[in-house]
Amino acid sequence: MKIFTVFGILIIVAFVIVTGIFAYILIEKDSKFSRWVVENTSLNNFLRLSENLDDQVDDELNNRIANELLGLNPEGNSTSFDFSDAGQPLTVVEVVEEILPSVISISVSTPNSGFQTSSSGTGFFVSKEGLIITNKHVIAPKCSEIKNSQVKITALDNKQIAYDLELLTVDPIEDLAILKVIGGEENFEPVQLFDSSKLKLGTGVIAVGNVLGELQNTVTKGIVSGLDRTLNTRVQDECTGLSFAPESLIQTDAAINRGNSGGPLFESSGLLVGMNTYGAPDAQNIGLAIPASRIKSALDSYKLNNKIIRPRIGIFSRSITSLDRKQYNWLPVDYGELIIAPDGSGAIEKGSAADEAGLKEGDIILKLDDQIIKTSNSNPTPLKRFVLGYQKDDTVKLEVLKTTGLKDGVFEYGNDSTEVKLKLGGVSVDLDSNKVIL
Repeated sequence: MKIFTVFGILIIVAFVIVTGIFAYILIEKDSKFSRWVVENTSLNNFLRLSENLDDQVDDELNNRIANELLGLNPEGNSTSFDFSDAGQPLTVVEVVEEILPSVISISVSTPNSGFQTSSSGTGFFVSKEGLIITNKHVIAPKCSEIKNSQVKITALDNKQIAYDLELLTVDPIEDLAILKVIGGEENFEPVQLFDSSKLKLGTGVIAVGNVLGELQNTVTKGIVSGLDRTLNTRVQDECTGLSFAPESLIQTDAAINRGNSGGPLFESSGLLVGMNTYGAPDAQNIGLAIPASRIKSALDSYKLNNKIIRPRIGIFSRSITSLDRKQYNWLPVDYGELIIAPDGSGAIEKGSAADEAGLKEGDIILKLDDQIIKTSNSNPTPLKRFVLGYQKDDTVKLEVLKTTGLKDGVFEYGNDSTEVKLKLGGVSVDLDSNKVIL
């Protein structure tokens, strides 16, 4: 029995020594010891020790492996952005007391603004390390002056403590930005996310915001008065200059005023359901919020890529409805996404995921990973919504009804659909140039 015990201890000691040496080689790959071990053992079949000290890709890969071997978490990867289950309903007072430490008022100042802020709004902590979510239009002055240190983003919390903030990344398709407290080592109190896909009409909600840029931590309450709202009016992206059509929004009758932008919307147990983003200046009691599910996917992408990258197929298309099928009898189905350019130009972007997968103008995408592409009042853009549930480089399966060509100016089709595998591309924003990167 003692022999087996000693033998077991020796095995454990040997494993620890080998693991430590292997981790050292990965991290200190240019040391003489590391090179000697690799060159004189079978490790040279598994490791590539770079001659270039700037080989960042190898550095990151080797460090990740070393951290996993040693049971360590690399910096920045310890934060988890998971949904939480709703608890018992609280009173409004109880919710406010619980969530107020997570909410901040945001101000953007420029060199010539004096004591006046050029932009103001609200934000909220999403990590203990000081990551913050707000609207892109709140920090838009910084987008155009990203290298100008005189354009400052500052925040004030509920205890009247001020912080300098750094803009980390902006969302290419949502009015969303991620910031971080500069030099913050405090244990900030992040919000907890609620799966907004489970939200129901009539749910009670509470909004908190820096109203008018002056009235900090203004609390209003209301209900969810609409789900999956889409704005037909396109919104100008103040960071990229492009326009986009906001969709999948949560509608609430909680009062949303100027300065509420970027502020949190909570349900009755204190979980975040969305970010207040749009108000209706010509109407009353209409506020629109980006759902927490979109916020989570942006955070997941940032955690993975150090910036927000949204997945994309690379097509121009329009959703087919039952009305389209009635009006255009050449359409073989009353659902799906027809690949077609709106202005007669190319419908497939060259070099895109769709191009590499062999999709053509006139093809109809019927399903994505067995999810039927069918519009409804609650889901007017099903393909876009399904795609946004994935990450760049994910492989998806499309069911496609391929066109056989044009006849008399309309597309013709066969009887059978085809399965097409497609590796999703990505889109992001380069803050240095304020340009969209495909």
